[in-house]
Amino acid sequence: MTVSERATLADAFSASLSDREGAKFRWTRIPIVSGEGRRSLDYCAQLNVRNSKGTYQGMQPFLATIIIENGIVTGGAIAATISEGVAQDPALVPTLCRQKGLDPFA
Repeated sequence: MTVSERATLADAFSASLSDREGAKFRWTRIPIVSGEGRRSLDYCAQLNVRNSKGTYQGMQPFLATIIIENGIVTGGAIAATISEGVAQDPALVPTLCRQKGLDPFA
């Protein structure tokens, strides 16, 4: 993934976060998609965000969709992540990622 593509995804992914400026990503590989046209892909990686107290929570997996147009990443959105104050199984997002054949810890 190019620096420009990472910046595009960071902007798109952080749009849904309460602390956009404090988001830190640990990227995983994106499959090479060639050809013309627009496609969407499932994507999993890790995200570290500041909580309401201003401290980082540690790297958490997230599931997202990315948009690729003519072989170039042009956008995306987070579909699922573990959020502060939300009672849920911490294995849920990694399980969803692995069911899609993706590994957020790669």
